[in-house]
Amino acid sequence: MTHQKDIKIAFWNVGNLFDIEKNEIATDFEFTPEKGWTTEVRNIKVENLSKIIKSMKYNEENESMEYGPDLLGLCEVENKNILEKLIEKINPDKYAIAQYNDSPDLRGIDTCLVYSKYKFDCLVTNAYNIDFRYPTRNIFQAHLKVKENDSDLYVLVNHWPSRRGKYEACQPNDTAQARNTVAEKCGKIIDTLLKVPTEEVYKMPHIFNKDHIMKLDCELNKNILLMGDFNDDPYDESVTRYLNAVFDIRYCKEWKEIFELRAREEKSSMDVSFRKYYLEEPVCLYNPMMKLVADPYSVGNIDIDPNVPGGTIYYWKTKRWSLFHQFIISQGLYRGKQKLKFRSNSIKILYEGLRLVDNLSYDKFNDNMNEYYYLDKTKIHPSLKDNPTEFVFQKKYYNDNTKQYEIDKNFPRGRETNSGYSDHFPIMCILDVLDN
Repeated sequence: MTHQKDIKIAFWNVGNLFDIEKNEIATDFEFTPEKGWTTEVRNIKVENLSKIIKSMKYNEENESMEYGPDLLGLCEVENKNILEKLIEKINPDKYAIAQYNDSPDLRGIDTCLVYSKYKFDCLVTNAYNIDFRYPTRNIFQAHLKVKENDSDLYVLVNHWPSRRGKYEACQPNDTAQARNTVAEKCGKIIDTLLKVPTEEVYKMPHIFNKDHIMKLDCELNKNILLMGDFNDDPYDESVTRYLNAVFDIRYCKEWKEIFELRAREEKSSMDVSFRKYYLEEPVCLYNPMMKLVADPYSVGNIDIDPNVPGGTIYYWKTKRWSLFHQFIISQGLYRGKQKLKFRSNSIKILYEGLRLVDNLSYDKFNDNMNEYYYLDKTKIHPSLKDNPTEFVFQKKYYNDNTKQYEIDKNFPRGRETNSGYSDHFPIMCILDVLDN
């Protein structure tokens, strides 16, 4: 077995990867055999996803050794059984599941993490539920040990609340409030990883000295990797304000500089105030995804290749691309402080082979906006050609008049049954494994 001195990472919202057994707690009964989600359909969906995951290429120059991730975060997976079926199709000898936890989500979809047994040992896992009045997805965390150099990596897999209406929230359809709440919870988890416990801070003497700062910075520089479908863009307030993830690494400072700046601003004594500053200051994370944002209506990069999709999902409500899939990291992981270093130029959206234009012939697209177009279910407007090829199957519905399940004739334009992958594109990146 040849070990590369890097770690290849991917995250993907695989789009409704359901098993066929009815979940009596979940409210989403769309994916059942009675409604067309049969064993055959499920297996085809798994096969389609596995082909993409196995083909993920990270290095153009050395194709024979660079396929497939070493670390794979997923969301919208129903249970451990369906995840195991996916791993069987990818490579059961290579991959293991970091403890699968069923979340209380009403649709029964979970976040999970798959890792290479050749690269990692999985030490500890946690699943953090969100304290809403209604059940939702949890935040999954895993503490991994890198075998190559004995370094530690903490991974948090996220799937924040949907942008669709949540009448159970504080205000009808106030979906931003729900994501802000989850972001605050995620930030609190980050603080427990990157800051020493409060009781230890109280035990430190008032005197500001080098030994204290070294201890605090050692915690601050741990290797933290967040991945997920945040249902918000990198510039939305849930990410920037509540999670405190910034676009400019210069805003991520170590504690000595933070304390000095705070004391100067408030004209206070460092010897008295540094413990107060430490407890008040939220940990700052770095978000490297902004360079991929292609939204000229916000603060994104408008000089993007027009042939490349401008995000991971074409959001139906805004009719624009959104970058809901993101990697967010600790400053220690960015700077390589503890034997792992984020490779900044490695981030990519995997769209090749996953777009509608890659999977459908050109005669399936038609921009003739006349009556025939609206009636013809076999045609797709060409402006949607770069959209992800969502998995579709022949759905059935229960007819109250006939008391039978009947085929739903409203099938997506230009598609064949049991084809496609997900309504999101995956994202990929690389960590370098350092010698010291």
